[in-house]
Amino acid sequence: MLLLAGCSELPGTYEAQLADYLSGTGATIYGAYWCPHSAMQKDYFGGSADRLPYVECDAQGLDAQPELCAEMGIDQYPTWIIGGEYYLGAHRPGKLAVLSGFEAPVDEGLTEESSEKSLEERQSAALSLQKGDY
Repeated sequence: MLLLAGCSELPGTYEAQLADYLSGTGATIYGAYWCPHSAMQKDYFGGSADRLPYVECDAQGLDAQPELCAEMGIDQYPTWIIGGEYYLGAHRPGKLAVLSGFEAPVDEGLTEESSEKSLEERQSAALSLQKGDY
């Protein structure tokens, strides 16, 4: 028997829908691969982090765009630009939803509470793996 496991989210999760919405509305997150706060922001989105409208600002990073970051006046990471406004630091999905005007479909049962719970579950699972509690 072959079992495969992955660290991804289903396409319809709150985080995935929010990331797609942010991308679709022109919001952008500027970060640096070495920055723990940029990593934390991605962690908030779990397996949906690759859907975020992320721009790498460090020239040594993957697909880096340091010129764009300089042009936009980015000098702290992460920095979100949503609706022309700058927001510094990592923000939980619920706060980004409010800042961007995102409203999850009610019939999907996707709420900030479910988002927070899934984040806590992922963090707990990761901690268990680090401790060797399989």
